[in-house]
Order: sequence, then C-alpha cells, then structure tokens
Amino acid sequence: MNFEDANIVFLNDEKNNYKECIISYKTAYINIFNILVLEAQDPTEAVKKKETKVEGEEEDLFVIYRHESFQLWESEVQGAMLQANHNFIIVNKEGMGVVALGARQKQIFNDDKGNERMLHSLES
Repeated sequence: MNFEDANIVFLNDEKNNYKECIISYKTAYINIFNILVLEAQDPTEAVKKKETKVEGEEEDLFVIYRHESFQLWESEVQGAMLQANHNFIIVNKEGMGVVALGARQKQIFNDDKGNERMLHSLES
C-alpha cells in the first residue's frame, strides 16, 4: 500500500505521566487520511502489559485513538499538532479540520462570523 503526506509528532508530558506518538498519513486506492495516537512507552512496560492481557482478547496494546477521514489520493493534505491544546489540524483544498486529541472535555471558540462553537475531544 502507498502512503504519502505523512507526519509524526511525539508528546511527552512528565507531569501527567504520558508519552504518545501521533502519526498521520494518507493512503492510496482507499482515499483515507489516518491519524493514529499510539502509546510511546518503555518496552519493559509493554511486555508487562502484554503478559496481563486476557486470552482471546483482540485489543491492540499500543493504539489509543484512531481517526479516519476521506481524502483523495490526488489531493495534497497536511496535518500538524498544536502542542498547547493537543488539537490536530488537517489542512487540504477543502479547508481546515480540527480533531481534539487531548483530555479536555470541551473547548469553546468563535468562528469567523463571531458564532460561538464547541469542540469536544475524542477522549470525552
């Protein structure tokens, strides 16, 4: 499978004790833009987690969130992480989209016409 317009960002928050890797890319033939939020943990912790996994449980140990959206392969797309509020920005020829990856339940902001909007995080 072909991949393009890839982006990788690492988040490390010592205060809240988490490490994450955010990977975004588009794929050929199925026209999807993917955002994966993965645990970026110590390999020894991963082994401990795998050992405590229940038999027959079909769970990916490292994927926290997965977001997919339509994106033509022929069209350019870029993704960027805003570190301050953990929002992931997607920019393509259609405009801009925002995916809230942080733990903040809701964020209130005003659009270009002054209307109040609310953004809910994936975690909420």
